[in-house]
Amino acid sequence: MKVRALRLLLLSFVLSANSPLGFSQGGECGDQQAGVIYFEWDKSDITEMGRALAEAQIAIVVDRINTCRSFDYEIFVQGHADTEMESDYSMAISGRRAETVRDELVNLGIPSWKIVPEAYGETRLQMQTPDGVREPINRRVEILIDFF
Repeated sequence: MKVRALRLLLLSFVLSANSPLGFSQGGECGDQQAGVIYFEWDKSDITEMGRALAEAQIAIVVDRINTCRSFDYEIFVQGHADTEMESDYSMAISGRRAETVRDELVNLGIPSWKIVPEAYGETRLQMQTPDGVREPINRRVEILIDFF
């Protein structure tokens, strides 16, 4: 029950104006919406908080789809990693993270053909670090929704 209440609270917070959680809610059709889900070190499974963020992201998509009925959309799910591991491993785990979020979006009702998973490994660090450094902000999946 507590998890459900947390999800509803988080959803209402994310959908409110001035949310600092990384969601962009532009007013025009065609704007790109974005969300970020973070991961534990060397993990690609989604946490309850990540699941709540994915649900909030879908609420935005559904709202925008209803508002912009004449527009289509595509969702880019971009996996990232920190520099702790070798670059090949970082690329692989970022791909697994992107697939995990894609699967969650599909489970929550988004058609799979609308979702493009992408792996970037450690090539697009949010915070620059030297090799071998664990940086939580770099272990993420960014969800970008492009309306066109």
